[in-house]
Amino acid sequence: MNFTDIFIKRPVLATTVSLLIVVLGLRSLFGLPINQYPRTQNAVVTISTAYYGADAKTVAGFITQPLESAIAQAQGIDYLSSTSSSGVSTITATLRL
Repeated sequence: MNFTDIFIKRPVLATTVSLLIVVLGLRSLFGLPINQYPRTQNAVVTISTAYYGADAKTVAGFITQPLESAIAQAQGIDYLSSTSSSGVSTITATLRL
């Protein structure tokens, strides 16, 4: 005896279970909150690049500065900050909300 055989032999049970699923689905649908514009806490994008074996001055000159100038041209950027250490460059862009 399969699970589906129960519903074939008892069509009233099948109808009741189907209606229960529909009622629970409608209740859940109307109970969900809908926000057109959800609140955002912060909009920050972090860009990290690696240039292995280079000192901080080289990373700042060849990686960080060109990336900062390219990122600064994008619309919606509020604030840029960057750090360069040996082999790693990190740029943080704060976006306007």
